[in-house]
Amino acid sequence: MPVALITGGSKGLGRAPAEAPARQGWDLVLDARTSVVLEATAKEVRERYGRRMAAVPGDVTDAAHRAELVAAAGEPGGLDLLVSNASVLGAEPLVRLEAQPLEGFRQALETNVVAALGLVQEALPLLRASASGAVVTVSSDAAAEPYGTWGGYGASKAALDRLAAVLGVEEPGLRPWRR
Repeated sequence: MPVALITGGSKGLGRAPAEAPARQGWDLVLDARTSVVLEATAKEVRERYGRRMAAVPGDVTDAAHRAELVAAAGEPGGLDLLVSNASVLGAEPLVRLEAQPLEGFRQALETNVVAALGLVQEALPLLRASASGAVVTVSSDAAAEPYGTWGGYGASKAALDRLAAVLGVEEPGLRPWRR
């Protein structure tokens, strides 16, 4: 069975990429920071589709957690799809750049860009070994459109888009998708 690893997969936009592969017979590894919500989502998806489901709560900015996610994905024999959906805004409420807290901006870069790259690096051996390895990076229209108060978040998603594009050039055997 193919295996998908989905970060930020417990609710909202992250839940859809969890349900779609399960519906098609894929096994899943789901990540989210909130273990209660993650476990509930995993249970619902497992019961609905009868697939193997590993719920691994944690923070994708932690290298040990990323290694744990990839190890969980590799247990049944490989990894075919990595969906980088985990994300933070960096400031809530969103503010103009003149008031953007630099620590919040660093957090957005760390979660939305650095952690996504770290997870790809950790998962590359398994993805390369897959006959159909793919990476999906979940972006935002704020990466391309200059919305007021969305500057920090948009900049982090633009950086994520660029990493995905370069990954496609450097790893032609993979199929990176930016959404």
